[in-house]
Amino acid sequence: MRQREAATAAARRRFIIFTCRDIKTDFRWPLAEALRAGHETWYIWLRRRPRLLPPGADAAIEEVSFSSLLTLLMRVTRADDANVYVNSTNTSFPFIMLLLRLLCGRGLWCLDMHDDLLYDYTGYRRARAALAVKLQAWAADIIIRAAESLSELFPTSLPFGNASQIGPIARPAADYRAVLVLASLDSRFDFDLMAAVAAASPGRVFDIYGQISRGDARIHDKLASLCASHANVIYHGAYGLSDLEPILARYAVSFAPYRVHDRLTRYLDPLRYYHCLNSGMELITTAIPQAERLAALHVVESAADVEPILVRLETGEDARRNTPKNYELQTWQKRAERLNDIVAGPALLVQASSQP
Repeated sequence: MRQREAATAAARRRFIIFTCRDIKTDFRWPLAEALRAGHETWYIWLRRRPRLLPPGADAAIEEVSFSSLLTLLMRVTRADDANVYVNSTNTSFPFIMLLLRLLCGRGLWCLDMHDDLLYDYTGYRRARAALAVKLQAWAADIIIRAAESLSELFPTSLPFGNASQIGPIARPAADYRAVLVLASLDSRFDFDLMAAVAAASPGRVFDIYGQISRGDARIHDKLASLCASHANVIYHGAYGLSDLEPILARYAVSFAPYRVHDRLTRYLDPLRYYHCLNSGMELITTAIPQAERLAALHVVESAADVEPILVRLETGEDARRNTPKNYELQTWQKRAERLNDIVAGPALLVQASSQP
């Protein structure tokens, strides 16, 4: 009986994903796409004038007023109680999310804890972000976490993980002279290590792709200095989700120079790990906690470790770590199924409590 109820609830489930990021760069958009393949899924980019993608294969993104969005959500979600609200708005709209919880129909509220959302904020900004996190955690029925280390901050959170929409890419001939560096260029990026690695590998080119942090002018200066001091380090600008596959196809190896022993990277589960590994690429990274959990990575302790790995990769297949033995493809379809499994039990409780 309970299994039949669970199957019925799963069939009726409605996912409503709230994000604070542009669809062109939002790492939760591929999850929304995967959910849309099997469930009624609404994707909402909250901003001054929200942007909404309703369900349906032919649906298009609409810009609406907040009052129109609220009216629509109240109508749609009060039709039944098969709602799963996924809050991936970071710390941007805590009071709006509380208002939505009060006014929308009954359902399960899930907080997406994909990182330590306090980042490197200080002073008033940090206090405000901390309050936002507490409010949203308090209002959530469940919390899902990306990095396993986030269980330190949110002990009741449930493991969810990250993935990639990228699949295997055929590379006829692996060329290890060019090294891809996909990065968010901010305080998590180890510029000193990157400089030392480039100096130790003068015969290779390190191509950096990524968004430069808007909140810290020093990052611009550090990047400019890095490229000016090392001719084999080239910055190619920011990238969007649609750019990923063409970029990845040009490389056989990637380097991720994260700062280690730092709060900023302790709770990070980098999406670029899965982009690179799913595509079939070898990946060299510093020893952040999540790296230690992935056997397919080459984990280095210092700049001196990188060039020997690149040499071994050039000279023999036995140096490869990204093999079927060490890594299973991580797709957003798997994550969508995982999310559906996570909410199944709590959703049944919500459904039962709504019965007269």
